[in-house]
Amino acid sequence: MKISIKNPAPLGENLTKWGDYHFGLLLKRRLEQLGVDVVQHFYPEWDIEDGEDAVLVLRGKRRYKPDRKCFNLLWNISHPATLSPAECEDYDLVYVASERHRSMLCSKTSTPLRTLRQCTEPEVFKHPDLAITEDDRNRRSIVFVANSRFVRRDMIRWISDMGIKPVIIGRHWNKLGYGNLVQQDFIENSKIPELYMRSRLSLNDHWGDMRHFGIINNRIFDCLACGTPVLSDHFPELENVCGSSLLYAYDETSLLRSLEYFSFFYKDLLEQTRLTWEKISHDYTFEARARTIISDIENAGSLRDEKTTSSYASDMTCDGKVIDDTRAAIYKAKSSLKNRPLRVLHLNPTAEIGYILSGDADLDYTSAGQGNGPWHVNLESNIAALPEKSYDIVLSECHQENSAQMHCVVHDLSTNVTARSLKPSGFSFLI
Repeated sequence: MKISIKNPAPLGENLTKWGDYHFGLLLKRRLEQLGVDVVQHFYPEWDIEDGEDAVLVLRGKRRYKPDRKCFNLLWNISHPATLSPAECEDYDLVYVASERHRSMLCSKTSTPLRTLRQCTEPEVFKHPDLAITEDDRNRRSIVFVANSRFVRRDMIRWISDMGIKPVIIGRHWNKLGYGNLVQQDFIENSKIPELYMRSRLSLNDHWGDMRHFGIINNRIFDCLACGTPVLSDHFPELENVCGSSLLYAYDETSLLRSLEYFSFFYKDLLEQTRLTWEKISHDYTFEARARTIISDIENAGSLRDEKTTSSYASDMTCDGKVIDDTRAAIYKAKSSLKNRPLRVLHLNPTAEIGYILSGDADLDYTSAGQGNGPWHVNLESNIAALPEKSYDIVLSECHQENSAQMHCVVHDLSTNVTARSLKPSGFSFLI
């Protein structure tokens, strides 16, 4: 059996800094250990044919258009809001990383859907072979390994407001006022397991779209495998998988309660973390994922029979002129910039426009909306999460089916966000 992995990490000097690169590498190694011949193609060199029996697309930011020469699988591991039912129709099998996402898509596509959550590699991420008491003595500091993505992430904002100073490893925190917490802006992937094994607590959060679709990020499983307690934001699927072994923060009050438990019952927390990983580890490793993928490819015939013959209408309902106008506006803004991606903030996004913008390699794309929804940033009634004067474009959508009151809300949000976050030389438009 030969499998070609289409990896969304882009070729270039920063290739090895992409999480998708390391994800694909670990999956490739496990597939090969199980006897599979594997080649991996990085974006944009996805059109290479290597005589493969199956193509596995790691669906993050980039979309791939498969041909029908072999068995085609898609595994959506991030950017779930940009995966459309129409895209699913191009595949023989689609893996999504949560039960919630599967249930949201299953009635909209004829393609078989399977839940395949993220995972970790226990030969790389492993807890110290120490008794709890000694493990307690050896661990230091609260860490957060994450880039800001130019957003004041709630977890850091809340914990900093309490006077606690976590160690941040990541980029783009200076302009948000947290530069004093940054120990280094990058850490080699090979050094992350050691960092977790000597940390007392790892902070964790999810982008709003990941939380909305119930997708657990791989940091959770990496930390659990290292025996490192985690303080995370909360959503039902995360608690269903990890239970009470994690500390959760819904807001400042719950964060304070979790930190109190962390301070007074740390040895219990270490024990709970180890027990949870022992309980779930068999199902959250790259070996387990590789075995599932191989089994499904071996059963390609029955999976193709499972694909229904019903016709599914396109999920694109947006006016074609609106899409054309959006593309024209983006092109105009691109032409005024050189040598860097265009930074776009998309408010109240529809799936149609989101598909177009998020898949553009020349855009640094962020979506936002009020309340929980399929966007990156939940603004609620507070736009302070967004940086000042940072975006080249602020694009706001106001949908025809919205009430007059909602039109006013969107208009006010667009006005306030534009005043705060659009660069003086930037473009703002409402569609």
